[in-house]
Amino acid sequence: MGAHVQRVFVGLHHGLQAIGRSVGKLTLFALAIGLFLTPIFAMLMASLYAAFAVSELLGGGAFLTFVFFWVFVTLIGWYVSPHVQPQVGEAMRALLKSS
Repeated sequence: MGAHVQRVFVGLHHGLQAIGRSVGKLTLFALAIGLFLTPIFAMLMASLYAAFAVSELLGGGAFLTFVFFWVFVTLIGWYVSPHVQPQVGEAMRALLKSS
């Protein structure tokens, strides 16, 4: 009976290790996705806020807000992308390499 119990515990141990590795890999992928999406979300929110503020100052309507939103998205993307993209790429490589 002792060998049977030992086999059960070893099987349970290996099963829990496999579950832990799977959860760890899923967590790393979730972090990589978050690392990719966070700058995009920040850019969109900043552009929306700036477009709304400028449109309010000029007394424009929804169309002017829409135009300013896309102008700000384009300008921020054009200016920030060369600086942010390599750093995000390096961070994602380091994060995925560690697994």
